[in-house]
Amino acid sequence: MTDRCPDIPYEPWKDSSETLHQWLQIVGKYRLACAPWLNHSWHATFYLTTRGLTTSVIHCADKSVQVDFDFIDHQLIGAARWIEGVSKISTT
Repeated sequence: MTDRCPDIPYEPWKDSSETLHQWLQIVGKYRLACAPWLNHSWHATFYLTTRGLTTSVIHCADKSVQVDFDFIDHQLIGAARWIEGVSKISTT
């Protein structure tokens, strides 16, 4: 039995990789601007979930925001909570 991971050729998913990278940068910059500073930008990390990546909850002024990258259903899901309610946005 081999412990090697299978080869994943880059060319077939190059465009998807670049798009994902741009979305991660956009969401990461939002988190960087809104979360309290920690050494080495540790406050701007993404966390691994069973479906992809998440920012976890970002508290910013009078709202809380969470952004999830769902790699199984190919969705970017954003949820925000204001003092008076909850709003959820999903893109496919």
